[in-house]
Amino acid sequence: MKIVTRTTTNCGKLWKYNPLTAALAILFLIMVLPACTSYYKITTAKNLAHADLIASDYTGRTMIIHNKDTSFRLTHVSITETSVSGTLEPVNVIQQKYLRPTSAKKNVYAKKDESEVLNEVHLYTDAKLNDSSARFSVPVSAVSKINFNEKNVQATRRSHVVGTVILAGSIVGLVIIMAAALSSSIQNSFSGGINWGG
Repeated sequence: MKIVTRTTTNCGKLWKYNPLTAALAILFLIMVLPACTSYYKITTAKNLAHADLIASDYTGRTMIIHNKDTSFRLTHVSITETSVSGTLEPVNVIQQKYLRPTSAKKNVYAKKDESEVLNEVHLYTDAKLNDSSARFSVPVSAVSKINFNEKNVQATRRSHVVGTVILAGSIVGLVIIMAAALSSSIQNSFSGGINWGG
């Protein structure tokens, strides 16, 4: 009588025996990444009097002027009782991404773009905008709307809390699945490990 012992280590084949582990990891990334989102909201000036333009504290902000056809960054800005003037320059890549917000309360922005997005004030006018280095001026009366980008703290905080909960739950789920997969792999390794033969 002889005892034949077979010991096979299948731990390296964990993913082969348990494709659900890989699927869960992918699902985890899909769920968590969008969950931790930053939002900004649009605040519109209640009226367009010169005093409100000054109160908007445009100094230090990036001013972008729009008409129905195009948008430009307005630099070297000067605001008087009757006009808004400056130099029209092309918007940069980051500004281009956020020119057309879709919501008044919950617009998504990338964290790396925060300093740009939250520093913008948008003026809307029907005046013709020409891409020129020459000085541009528009009457205050021709400015139909002024919007300011502001961080939506409540929505952002809520998103991050949800993201943290999902992250914690996903990690726990991954640990449970992988532990079960490892246990199954070990059992497969030693099942029939001892063969009694004559």
